[in-house]
Amino acid sequence: MLMVFFAAIFVLLISLFGPPSGYGTHAEAKDFWIKKTHTSRKYSMIVAGDSRIYRGISPREMEKVLLNYRGFNVGYSSAGFAKPMFEKIEGHIDFKFETPVVVLGVSPWSLTPAAGENKHLGRELERKKEEIIQARYFSFVNSVFAPYTVKEVFDYYKGTNEKNNVSYRYTSRGWVASNTVLPNPEKALGPERAAYIENQVSNELLCGLVNKIEEWERNGAEVFAFRPPANRAMEALEDSLSGFCEKEVVRSIEQAGATWLDFNIDNYFSYDGSHLNEQSAIRLSHDLAVKIKNELY
Repeated sequence: MLMVFFAAIFVLLISLFGPPSGYGTHAEAKDFWIKKTHTSRKYSMIVAGDSRIYRGISPREMEKVLLNYRGFNVGYSSAGFAKPMFEKIEGHIDFKFETPVVVLGVSPWSLTPAAGENKHLGRELERKKEEIIQARYFSFVNSVFAPYTVKEVFDYYKGTNEKNNVSYRYTSRGWVASNTVLPNPEKALGPERAAYIENQVSNELLCGLVNKIEEWERNGAEVFAFRPPANRAMEALEDSLSGFCEKEVVRSIEQAGATWLDFNIDNYFSYDGSHLNEQSAIRLSHDLAVKIKNELY
């Protein structure tokens, strides 16, 4: 009984003085990805791509401009434009809507064979049934009874979160707002350089993407594509090592019927060289919606 009493006191203290909801714990992340993956809801606007999309585009921010649309972000870590991603997009796009919109964040990585494996999406799709049920219907249990590890509490009061000092805020439409206390715009350059040594942009994946764009356009969707902003150093690295020729990619995508949108990457801030912070993600989401609106109307 004494141990039960002290355990109850511990839970109460953590609930009262622990990090606020949305701080970005392991439990919150797990619930977020399960709910994002295991839903059958349809939307009039889908935004898809890799981590630059799931951290970089807020559907709710886009809806402030595209008032008739309801959006969903289906970005996943290291995702690629191949069958698993196509099925995910098609599982959510509402082709019965007057003019459904599909937005593709085409980074060089998203067209490589490694990205095409869609390992993160695959892991989420293979979640156990009981995990899915708990996350979808009983996630409040995590938020009340066991929301934080001891390390997460100490990290919060020290002003850090996890080993990379990045904090995450999970939202209901698939976007993850991310920030860092100590930005390092060169952090992602090393891993990216190593990743492209034996993993180049694939013509097969590009052709598959082109075929899907043509199919979606035939079904009444308006497809838009853009290169998610990183920073100048990252863009130069990708252009030199990945086999990504933006002019050829744009030409192929536009010939398939999609509209390519350009952005000035100097207007946005990447805290690690690859991903945008929350403020820049909100700005990009707004700018993206404005460009789409100008094309639609």
